[in-house]
Amino acid sequence: MTPRRLADFLERLAKDQPATRSLCDARTVREVLGHLVMPFAGSLPSLLVRVVRARGSIDAASAGFARDLAQRPVPELTALLRERADEVVRAPGVGPRGQLADGCVHLRDCARPLGLPDDVGLEQWRALLDWFSGGVRGLVPAPRLEARAMPWRWPSPGVPRRSMTCTAAVATTCARG
Repeated sequence: MTPRRLADFLERLAKDQPATRSLCDARTVREVLGHLVMPFAGSLPSLLVRVVRARGSIDAASAGFARDLAQRPVPELTALLRERADEVVRAPGVGPRGQLADGCVHLRDCARPLGLPDDVGLEQWRALLDWFSGGVRGLVPAPRLEARAMPWRWPSPGVPRRSMTCTAAVATTCARG
C-alpha cells in the first residue's frame, strides 16, 4: 500500500466525508489521515514528550498527535503524504511492514463507512498476512488466519483476545471473496 494511493483516495473525498467516523478506534477519516502523516510531521523526541504527558501510553500519545494533525487542512496533509511517499518508516516494534499494515487496513477503515470500494490488491494483503502470521515482535502473537479471497492460511493456536481486533480487521478485509 503506497502512501500515494492513500493520498489519491483522500483527495477524492467530498468536503464533508473526512468528518465521517472510520472503523478505527472511533477516529474520523480525517484523524486517520492525521495518524498516517505522523511519521512525517513530527520527531521521535516530540512523540516521546507526548508519551510522557500521556503517562506512558503510546496509544494515547499517538491518538492526541493524530487529532492535533487532523486540524490541518486535508489538502496539506495529503500533500505531505504524497511528498514523503517514498520514505520507508521503521516504526518501533514493527519495522517497515507496519507502514504496509497502516496503509492496507486504514484505507479500508476509511472507505467502508463511506460506502466506497477502495482496497488494495490481494498481493498486498498476502504480504501483510505473511508478515502477521509470524507475530509482530512480541506485540501481536502469531494468530490463526485464513483468507477466503485467496488460497492462504496460517494455523497457530492460542490467539489472545487483545490481538483479535487487529487480526480480525486484516482477515475480514481480506476475506471479501
